[in-house]
Amino acid sequence: MQVKTLLYVSLLSAAFGSLVASCGDETVSNLGIDVMPRQDSVSTAQLHFPVSTRTVRTASTVARTNSSWLGAVIDPETGARTSNDFVAQFYVPETFRLPNLDKMMTGADGQPVADSCFLNIYHGEYFGDSLAAQKVTVWEVDTARTLSEVVNYSTQTDVSQLLLPAGKAERQTVSYSVFDQTRPQSLVQGNAYYRRLPIPLSQAFGTRLLRHYYAQPAHFANSYEFAHHVCGGFYFRHSGGIGAMLKSDFVTLDVYFRYRSKTASGADTLVNGSQRFTATDEIIQLPRVENRVPDAMLDASLPYTYVKSPLALHTEATLPIDDIVGGVHFNDTINSASLNLRTVLEETNEKRLPKPNMLLLVRADQVDHFFAHEQMPDGVTSFVAALDNHSTANSKATYGYRFDNIGRLVAYLREERNRGAGVTVGDTETERKVKWRAWEQAHPNWNKVVLLPVTGEYSKTTDARTGNPVRTLVRVMNAFDLSSVRLEGGATGQVDLSVVYSRFKK
Repeated sequence: MQVKTLLYVSLLSAAFGSLVASCGDETVSNLGIDVMPRQDSVSTAQLHFPVSTRTVRTASTVARTNSSWLGAVIDPETGARTSNDFVAQFYVPETFRLPNLDKMMTGADGQPVADSCFLNIYHGEYFGDSLAAQKVTVWEVDTARTLSEVVNYSTQTDVSQLLLPAGKAERQTVSYSVFDQTRPQSLVQGNAYYRRLPIPLSQAFGTRLLRHYYAQPAHFANSYEFAHHVCGGFYFRHSGGIGAMLKSDFVTLDVYFRYRSKTASGADTLVNGSQRFTATDEIIQLPRVENRVPDAMLDASLPYTYVKSPLALHTEATLPIDDIVGGVHFNDTINSASLNLRTVLEETNEKRLPKPNMLLLVRADQVDHFFAHEQMPDGVTSFVAALDNHSTANSKATYGYRFDNIGRLVAYLREERNRGAGVTVGDTETERKVKWRAWEQAHPNWNKVVLLPVTGEYSKTTDARTGNPVRTLVRVMNAFDLSSVRLEGGATGQVDLSVVYSRFKK
């Protein structure tokens, strides 16, 4: 439904033609005449349309991210429960080396032995109660079923299918809190302290790694060989407690051992050695998410919709293409279209989850394809908008998301439907509608888009002319951090789509 007309302007092409002709260039003059004949005029109009929106559960999607979270929390505002686990492989540099075998301390069987072995989760960011008691269980991944670079895993992957059987796997469970209460407060509260969650592994596991190296050094040549022959990685499973969630910046697998060496004077000595394997965003990680969302958050009568991560809820919008391009607007040119999403003012004093920093607008049927193929917003069927949370001297922050120009999407949907339905230039409005309805029945989601929270990666360069820093978006991924926002809309239809048209008039 068309709401109101804000602007209607008529531009006389005769004036434009005179201006072009005055340039004295024959080519330019002819071009002006061809494009805009003197007897024609151009009218423009800006119209506003309400967009219907609803809250939808976010289905399992491609599990591709460079950040993993561990723990479980309950959103104090909505009561939604979220728990996160992850699987991680380890990086092995091609220059990996251990001391010569004859230098290593050995056991009774004459083979090298490890002193100890640890997994460490290094983390800085967290949400919730830093003193909440929780448990994590680590379980070794089978090298024959380890994560593959050519497989698009989902966030609901059955991780149990990747693990070694209980009798063969390294498996440990530890209790922890985000704030390490075993260390002095003066240390862990300092800005320079990097929080670490240590998980002791068995000495036997560390010894197994060392002996494998000396028996098959080629299996330590790179990360791929290591994951497929030595250690397939570990599954970090949240196994108890609730109240906090930490963001894993990187994970290490540390093996400690001793070996014989010489001092500067030539005397024999024992040296404490260690070898570290790391799991960073450059190595395959598989996040796993579970959400328990109250049914009340899906109530269609609410005057707002939700966007909530990780992979909990998103907003679906139905674009009113019939109203925009039907009737008298069928032959109009769509110059621009903008969608303004206002956020709902929060009423609770509870500690709330942060709002998503960025939303992705993409066609509902293209979500999986977008993330599976690591696509970028193309300005035609996919767009991103950042949260406007910064005030300036000239404007105040709106704390909303504005997609400034989705006009190409509207034009694309119009053309797709016309082409698919077989609409011709000579069709009447009634004939077009009959063809449209038949095509729409086979394509029910054709005019639906979804709004999903995403994170972006940027490259940083310097403008050669001004010397100012320039940030360029180079990657868009599903947001696996905790966020939540309410958007105006839902049953009230307060989402505004502004469209600017133009047409030639004789």
